[in-house]
Amino acid sequence: MICVENMYPWRAGGREAKMYLPHWDPISQGYEHVIWDFSHAAIAQMDSLDAFAALGERLKHVHLTDGTANGRDEHLLPGDGDQPVA
Repeated sequence: MICVENMYPWRAGGREAKMYLPHWDPISQGYEHVIWDFSHAAIAQMDSLDAFAALGERLKHVHLTDGTANGRDEHLLPGDGDQPVA
């Protein structure tokens, strides 16, 4: 099984770079298997619970980390960030 992981927009100098094509958010892309990374969701300022509902059975694996929306891919311990993982 090959899964696509949610990522986040790359921002620098007030601009967003197109690093992931067609998009960094796999929800609307129709991928059959998705991995959800809570740290990436924090950077992208996405609601992970809404994402889980939208993905349904396509969600196959999670990276159980935490994070904040500070722009860094922190991969904090669950409970040390803003995501609903604690």
